[in-house]
Amino acid sequence: MPVRRLDEYLRRFSDRVARADVELEAAIRRLAEALADEIAARLGRGCEAGGEEVARAVERALEPLRREVAELRRSIEELAESIKALQRAPTASRARQQDRRLPRWLSALLKELEEDGFRLASQLPREIVDSYDSRLAEAHGVYSLGLEGDVVFVKRDALEALVEALSAIKVGDEAEVAAKLDGRLRRLFEVLRRNGYLVFSSQGWTPVGELKRIVKGG
Repeated sequence: MPVRRLDEYLRRFSDRVARADVELEAAIRRLAEALADEIAARLGRGCEAGGEEVARAVERALEPLRREVAELRRSIEELAESIKALQRAPTASRARQQDRRLPRWLSALLKELEEDGFRLASQLPREIVDSYDSRLAEAHGVYSLGLEGDVVFVKRDALEALVEALSAIKVGDEAEVAAKLDGRLRRLFEVLRRNGYLVFSSQGWTPVGELKRIVKGG
């Protein structure tokens, strides 16, 4: 049944917002419909009064509606902020819970990898290197590749981004390749190329060995 009074509608609407049982766009549409119904009802009552009374009835009807529209606008803005906060809360809560479940060394490693996507073992705190568990790390998209005298810990998405960028580069000159890559991928390219994980052939740059397994999803 349509709700004809705005105050009644807003009370019902507020209850739904408190239960997070409403979508913003649909809410605004229903509020607009309720307002339109109210205007039509008030104008209808004014017109029933007859000729000379119509103008005065319309003016009397519109004055409180102007106030209600202003109040309605404020209510919508407040409700929009409340709904956004309710929608954000579960995501933030899940992220905090996940962080609490991760071992301290893995949380620290993931934080170290946020900027460039890779770090050498020699650049990391000893606790991370000593505690490293490849199975658990790989479950979170982090891999290790042995280097000459070091180890690189690298996120899979950084490796995939590098391989994708190299697929469009058809020159074997490393200086030219480096010039075509951004800073993060250029540094990663230099580390992997120097340690034999990337080779150039007539088919272009291709990953080999353990790097090939990682990017192929093996």
